[in-house]
Amino acid sequence: MSGLLRIAPGYDEAWFRRGSACGSMERHDEALASYGKALECNPGRFGAVFNSATILLKLERYGEAFAAFEAAARPRARSSYVLGGLASAVRVAAISRRWQDIQALVGRAVRDKSAVIAPLVLLPFSDDGALRRRCSENFVADRIASQIRRFGTADTTSMTASRSPICRPIFTSTPPPS
Repeated sequence: MSGLLRIAPGYDEAWFRRGSACGSMERHDEALASYGKALECNPGRFGAVFNSATILLKLERYGEAFAAFEAAARPRARSSYVLGGLASAVRVAAISRRWQDIQALVGRAVRDKSAVIAPLVLLPFSDDGALRRRCSENFVADRIASQIRRFGTADTTSMTASRSPICRPIFTSTPPPS
């Protein structure tokens, strides 16, 4: 990848992929720098903004993560996970000035299925049992659909926990070890 970046330093896809590789190796500062370069080359690169926000959330840099998730949502929410990221940033950072706004958005998104919210992210935003159930159903349906798109099967035994703090599967089909 370094060779490609030397030849074509303005190629945002190479910077994005470098950011993804660094992020998967927990080299967060390098990942953020690479996503930053991808955004310099292509300011509309949604994935670079979203992935940067997710890394900032992992690093507990909540204010920056919230701002990045807001930036990702600004043009239009191209990912059904952006609202979940915003909700996570608000929840963990206790950004109270935005709590009611996000609470209303999260409830509406779960009801109309316009966003995928991890059930544990929803918990502090709603005590409505029916809404929590719908959230869980939406989340599981999304994970199964994603599984089918990726692997051509809905076999949940091959699902593994995501590294994202926003999107973690809440079930497996195998019982816990005894």
